[in-house]
Amino acid sequence: MSILHDKLKELESTETIDWWPPLAGIGMFLFGLMLMEQAIQHLAGRSFKLFLKNQTQHPAKAVINGILVTALLQSSSIVNLLLLAFVGAGVLSLNNAMAVVLGANLGSTVYTWIVVLVGFKFDIQAVSYPIIAIATIGILFFPNNKKVMHWTRLAFGIALSFIGLSTIKNGFTEMVNAIDITALNAYGNLAFVLAGFLITAIVQSSATTVVIALAALNSGALGFEAAACLVIGSEPGTSIKTLIGSIGGIPAKKQMALGNLLINVVAS
Repeated sequence: MSILHDKLKELESTETIDWWPPLAGIGMFLFGLMLMEQAIQHLAGRSFKLFLKNQTQHPAKAVINGILVTALLQSSSIVNLLLLAFVGAGVLSLNNAMAVVLGANLGSTVYTWIVVLVGFKFDIQAVSYPIIAIATIGILFFPNNKKVMHWTRLAFGIALSFIGLSTIKNGFTEMVNAIDITALNAYGNLAFVLAGFLITAIVQSSATTVVIALAALNSGALGFEAAACLVIGSEPGTSIKTLIGSIGGIPAKKQMALGNLLINVVAS
């Protein structure tokens, strides 16, 4: 607590820092992900469920399909929460569900590579603005066409998450010039692990924590080890949503949620 208190006092004394751009970027990023999740659930709800049921009979096949589906949807949270429902309904066995969880954890890293290879290489805002403009037309003029509505929401969510990503990156770049973030290194890598866990537990999106770590690394605010520790801490943090979703469920659902947490803790 004393470390946190000292750091807060240091930040309060720095008048040149504008925290709103990176915070707004995180908000846009999370809202974009939420729109993407909602659209995907409507566009591929039933077919997605049938796909998981038919493609998870063998554990090895379940792992591979978990990787592919999560890489496509880029949300292990969607996969994990749906798996909770499937296990609770008896559609999937606990063993096969845990195999999909393993694959989902691997598939979610594809987004990280997209950020590294694309996100920091060119101005993604220039691509995102036309997408938002076109998607808005679909949302306003085709409100009764559910398919068009969901596709335009998906496009809007993707573009908004990209704009949020760019805003986070720019915000961290400006913050580096105003505060010596490297001072946190004095507290050791464990502090970054705990920070990664807390951030992810609060925002419930490991992708957000990874983006923050990559943005800080890209801007030079953090070294490799510190940024890596943020990502490591985010792994157990993303399991909190699954634990909450298992409350009041059958024992198999609670076992799956606990298994997901243990997998992430061991991986970390």
